Amino acid sequence: MRLKTICLWGYLLALCLSLEVRGDVLVGKVVKVADGDTFTLLEGQTQRKVRLQGIDAPELGQPFGQKARKALSSMIFGKTVHVKTEEMDRYQRVLGQVYLKGAWINLQLVEQGLAWHYLSYSKDKDLARAEEVARSKESGLWVDDGAVSPWLWRQGKRIPMASSSHLGHAGDNKPDSLSFYRTTHGKRFHLAGCRYLRNEAIELTMLAARESGLMACRVCQPNSSQ
Repeated sequence: MRLKTICLWGYLLALCLSLEVRGDVLVGKVVKVADGDTFTLLEGQTQRKVRLQGIDAPELGQPFGQKARKALSSMIFGKTVHVKTEEMDRYQRVLGQVYLKGAWINLQLVEQGLAWHYLSYSKDKDLARAEEVARSKESGLWVDDGAVSPWLWRQGKRIPMASSSHLGHAGDNKPDSLSFYRTTHGKRFHLAGCRYLRNEAIELTMLAARESGLMACRVCQPNSSQ
């Protein structure tokens, strides 16, 4: 009975904390930056973990993960920010839009090519447009044609090239047996073994690549294999 009572109070406390921040604006000092989209806010005597809503920055182990963290830190660490809260996630982190002197930090990270627009959780048109522009300019992580989204990275959808024996072989030049590959967000198609496929490879035909408007990789030059 005592254990049930303790669990009940714990649940009620978590619920109250959730209701306390939802739909509100938090003001506090940033005392820690964990990665490119998560930091700790000191609000009075209370510390809260904040996750930037609507974006997803590369994980620290990914290319540009450390750069994204450093960029966010340079923007907000030690400074007073406003967090327009929307909800709390299952990890009890505050989800919200972060502002520093009127500047929208979530948007700035996407504009600099240091975060994706998190389409699964956001339909914001400004964030979507910012990603499109960053892609077209090849800003930040978009300089890498094989950039892998962090949500795929977290799901383990990575294919180390050393163990990719199931992929087609670049040396097999028969048109009916040669396979081509792309990445989820890439604008080019590749041969197996291309360095741009180090994290992810999605098989497709030459016809599918052309119909999708994909360009041939300038490194592995798949057109020359035909």
